[in-house]
Amino acid sequence: ERTEAVREAVFACRASEALPLDALEEVPGLCTGLPRRSRALGARRLRFVVQPLRVALAQELDDMLRASGIWPRAVASQLDAPAPPADVGAKVVRLCADLQRVQRVEGRIAEFHSEKDQAQRRPAAWEEVDRDDGLWSCRALAAPLVGRFRQLFCRSESELCRMDKPEWAFRYLLENLLAEHGQILETWLPNDENVAAARLSPSQRVALDEVDLFAGLAVSLAIEARLFVRTRMPILAQPEERATLLVTLQHLISFHRDIVAV
Repeated sequence: ERTEAVREAVFACRASEALPLDALEEVPGLCTGLPRRSRALGARRLRFVVQPLRVALAQELDDMLRASGIWPRAVASQLDAPAPPADVGAKVVRLCADLQRVQRVEGRIAEFHSEKDQAQRRPAAWEEVDRDDGLWSCRALAAPLVGRFRQLFCRSESELCRMDKPEWAFRYLLENLLAEHGQILETWLPNDENVAAARLSPSQRVALDEVDLFAGLAVSLAIEARLFVRTRMPILAQPEERATLLVTLQHLISFHRDIVAV
């Protein structure tokens, strides 16, 4: 009944406030008391609703961020854009909390499988790297920023997309995206002064207490830096590009050091 209620809400495209996440969070606990076959059925039903639920919440968060006009920050030609609604930060934080609640449920699905089943489902090490989702909320927060980054540094027609200047891309990720937007995120996160305005439910507060959104955003941007270098590798691997390869790797190492320090 609980998974069916969530399924109906998701496919009815209801807003996040109308999604019965409390009921979803009860399902793993209920499944633990069932026979093995019934637990497996419960896991399948959970998996069936978790991914569409993640997509729905992430899309709502993406729409909220892009409509704010400050995530990503407006370019010079858009500096006169209207200020975002006063409650945009609170809504973003609640959506992030809900995404983490859903991810926590998804993480418990593995408990319903035997060790043999888990071994069969476990991907190879190299696949695990490519599947690194990190915190779902932070991947959703990073998505509009990554879109801006790729527009500037991954299109051949862009003046900033230069093989001989990889440091421009790494500096943009670190200073323009992480530092500037990290400051915005810090103002949105609940504290002693704005906790009431955030209107977080107890479950949402617990979900946020378990994660560090700023660190998660840094990880998501670091993953983008890795993909940035990977897409250039077919060219950098050519013998005549050895000098450019060494320069790129040097700046990648420096970027990794700097983002860890942050």
